[in-house]
Amino acid sequence: MGTDDNNQHGACPEDGDGRLTDSELESVSYRYPSGKSFVVPFVLSVVALVAGLCGQYLPFVGAVIGIVALLLRHVSGVPRDCQKAPRAATVLAIAGILASFALSLYDPRPGTISLTIDAPEWRASYGDITVRVTGETDQGSEFQDTLEVTPNTPHEITDYETGTYSFSIDDDDLEMTDVLFESKASGSEPDAECTLGLEQDVNVSIPLVMVPLDGELTFSLGDGDVPNDTNVASVSVSGTTEEGESFSDSFQIAFGETKDLSSYPSGDYTFTVEPGSFTVDDTVYVISSYHVAYNKRDDVPVLISAKVDEQATQELAQQRAAERAAAEEAQRQQEEAAAAEAQRQQESYTQPVEQTVYITDTGLKYHRSGCRYLRQSSHPISLSSAKAQGYTACKVCSPPQ
Repeated sequence: MGTDDNNQHGACPEDGDGRLTDSELESVSYRYPSGKSFVVPFVLSVVALVAGLCGQYLPFVGAVIGIVALLLRHVSGVPRDCQKAPRAATVLAIAGILASFALSLYDPRPGTISLTIDAPEWRASYGDITVRVTGETDQGSEFQDTLEVTPNTPHEITDYETGTYSFSIDDDDLEMTDVLFESKASGSEPDAECTLGLEQDVNVSIPLVMVPLDGELTFSLGDGDVPNDTNVASVSVSGTTEEGESFSDSFQIAFGETKDLSSYPSGDYTFTVEPGSFTVDDTVYVISSYHVAYNKRDDVPVLISAKVDEQATQELAQQRAAERAAAEEAQRQQEEAAAAEAQRQQESYTQPVEQTVYITDTGLKYHRSGCRYLRQSSHPISLSSAKAQGYTACKVCSPPQ
């Protein structure tokens, strides 16, 4: 068929350079779209693609715009060859529709946290380790959780929301009978931290270092000064273990001896020595109580020595001085009494013994005791006094003259 047939079916006749002549334009059965209406499908296709790529925030908007762009290409009445980049518009519209459906229906999920406690020396008999998890989700909610993790085996966490999380190991699970494990975190800092996002897996590792529990706790009693009456002391031990349990013990130890107490559990202990004070010559010594913290990792030597109690020594010196003064005074008094007694005895030896005679109320004679003339009256008097008063000796009883 010729040109007329094409015009009857709405074809777009062209001249040599692809443009319609005025006469040809008048003869066709439609009018060429005026203005820029022929670019609308292309523009809508571009908008559909952009909206489709934003499908998570603009659900299905890109699909609607893409479908409109495709429909407009076919119902606008504009021939394909007269439209702006028809193939590109079709591709863009379809891409926008597919992207819009895909992203609108896509529900991104938080990633997986793979938590590993790296402890090569950990034995299966030690069991699992308790891990406390704290954090804050991206929605601003506080988060707490507790996990039981087997060291050296990844622990997969798939149900956490996006946010920031901190992991802290329970220290009670790290101390065994013969060994202790420590993390590299110091103080109250968490052992590990991570940020979990959408579709982003996170690996969290907490390394543990083995610390042998080979620390020694020794007790020594200094032998510089020891009591005069004994060289053995009794030691009482009281304290609290790290688990909060009360602890007590007692033993005897010689001055200068060292005793190994490494079997004690970790804790705080106070050592009290009896006798707590003693005297050597004129000096008073005291042994004070001693407090230590034992963690079974570090060596803790406990050395207790007697120290001079200055105040007690001074009081002892004053007491002994007073005792010496009292003893000297008692000795002096004793010596004076002895001297007086000796003087009295000496005087009794040098002076004559005065003899006693008896006189009566009426006679002028003095008599010997028992004389018959003393039956009515009898008065004792010294011989010298009787003579001085003019009394003479009785002829019957013959008293001394």
